Amino acid sequence: MDAECRILKAIVSALQSNSFYRLKKAWAAVPKDRMLMFEGLSDIFSDHNNHLTSRELLMKEGTSKFANLDSSVKENQKRTQRQLQLQKDMGVMQGTVPYLGPCLPDLTMLDTALQDYIEGGLINLEKRRREFEVIAQIKLLQSACNSYCMTPDQKFIQWFQRQQLLTEEERRLYGHS
Repeated sequence: MDAECRILKAIVSALQSNSFYRLKKAWAAVPKDRMLMFEGLSDIFSDHNNHLTSRELLMKEGTSKFANLDSSVKENQKRTQRQLQLQKDMGVMQGTVPYLGPCLPDLTMLDTALQDYIEGGLINLEKRRREFEVIAQIKLLQSACNSYCMTPDQKFIQWFQRQQLLTEEERRLYGHS
């Protein structure tokens, strides 16, 4: 999947280059639905504010079928379970593998930017509320993939088991402890 994403990014980047951008007649011949798809992919792969875009896309794709933050966590979990059971019954399991990369910097930023206590030694409830929102998003992503049915790929398992572990020296060189 990673290779496919890199190829897609390369294609989108090439289409965004000046050489292609100047082909006005060619772009005019592209059907509107394809242009909308290209613009959407351009936004996803954009270098501008990519952290925000990645997080929004992750939440939209990972939880849109199941939940939203306006409902209570318990209600979201029930709805998620019902949707997953329906998908399972129909023999169709889909979803997004939750990549936590966009969520963790948010927690780090909240932890460093906001004080734990406010004037008078009181707990900073605004900080805790915002941390809860991020953690609730993570929980939604986790519950959305709880019931995935994945069939092991034997070729991958065999390849993976043949891989050699890094030596202690290699681990130090690559920054792994």
